Amino acid sequence: IVWLEGKHGERVKAGALRYDRAHRAGSLLATTNLTEFTVRVTGERNEQASAPSEVLLAERKVNVN
Repeated sequence: IVWLEGKHGERVKAGALRYDRAHRAGSLLATTNLTEFTVRVTGERNEQASAPSEVLLAERKVNVN
C-alpha cells in the first residue's frame, strides 16, 4: 500500500500498487494537495489496511515547491 505523510504528520492512504511480477515493478496513479510529503510503500496483508504496518518497502521525501 502507498501512504502519503504530510509535514505535520497527517497520513493519507493513496492506494494499492498494481504489481507486475514479470517486470518486478509496481504502478499507482494518485493525486494529492500536499506540496511537501513523504511517500511510503508498506507490505500489507490486504488492501483494506487502515494504517501502515511496520513492513516498510520504500520511502521517498517529495517537495513540489
